[in-house]
Amino acid sequence: MIAVSQLSFWLGTFTIDGILFLLQPQEIPSLLNLPLASLLPLGAIFLALVIGYLVLSGLGRRSLRMGKSVFSIPPPRVALAQIAVYATERGLEVGVLYILLTTFVALSYPGFFCHLPTCSDCGVI
Repeated sequence: MIAVSQLSFWLGTFTIDGILFLLQPQEIPSLLNLPLASLLPLGAIFLALVIGYLVLSGLGRRSLRMGKSVFSIPPPRVALAQIAVYATERGLEVGVLYILLTTFVALSYPGFFCHLPTCSDCGVI
């Protein structure tokens, strides 16, 4: 159960951050004072991992063996649901914080949505 939860978290994180890094590759590093010129390659890697997971789930294999461990692979509907649930959760999270911080923030909701997940993900990493 914990592994499924963590997998859903990272799939959603890679999906959202991958899209954000592709849409605003130069703005985020300058906001966070990162020593990178662009997050475009990182965004492409994140989305490639998510697409790889979706392709793996669509191949019809029900398990993946790595050494002595065997991992169950969900069907494509479940894999897409994992990503959708996390994206919805993140959208609601950002919406609540935007409403609470609206007097302190000079950003629009889309701008706030672009920055908050990246900042919270840096805290997790």
